[in-house]
Amino acid sequence: LPIAWIGNGEQYLFDGNWMIFDLDEVDALRCLKDAKSGEVYRFCVQVNSDASFGGSGVLSAEKLGMTVEVSTLEQQYKEGCTEYPCEDILRNPEEFKGVKIRISGEVFQVVSDDGSNLALLLDTGEDNGIAYIKYNRDKGENRILDGDSVTAYGTFYKLTKYTSVLGTEKTVPELYANFLDISI
Repeated sequence: LPIAWIGNGEQYLFDGNWMIFDLDEVDALRCLKDAKSGEVYRFCVQVNSDASFGGSGVLSAEKLGMTVEVSTLEQQYKEGCTEYPCEDILRNPEEFKGVKIRISGEVFQVVSDDGSNLALLLDTGEDNGIAYIKYNRDKGENRILDGDSVTAYGTFYKLTKYTSVLGTEKTVPELYANFLDISI
């Protein structure tokens, strides 16, 4: 799974689902064929009128000759996440859309796990404290089980619905986690 740490001059922002492309098909990206973990590259991209960009819009890429420790970037990302009560997110979802959030609790239910894509329900222990967490697990990373204590670091995008074991439909915050810390 391709990932990118996007720098803005002061810090790096993590994007776990950055562009996927064939390096042989995008001439400007051929320099990435020998890229190693932690190396820093600068990209020049075409930005669309809706402020989006993609792999076909890459105009050039160059290695800057410096490296960054990935563990340092991960720590910086986690420190940039703020813990909010699920109830606050439920009441004002538009206020939290795109916000980096930290949520801690016990895994209430592993909804799906195909070996790399994971979805789970996390109980924070507070009123209305259930969150739906999506996470792309790396190869070799421990499986998450019901009852595990987890801290998820990621971005809130929307509210989602699930059906409880009693058959009632519940609305909860959905978080796309870039990192999960597990306390077994």
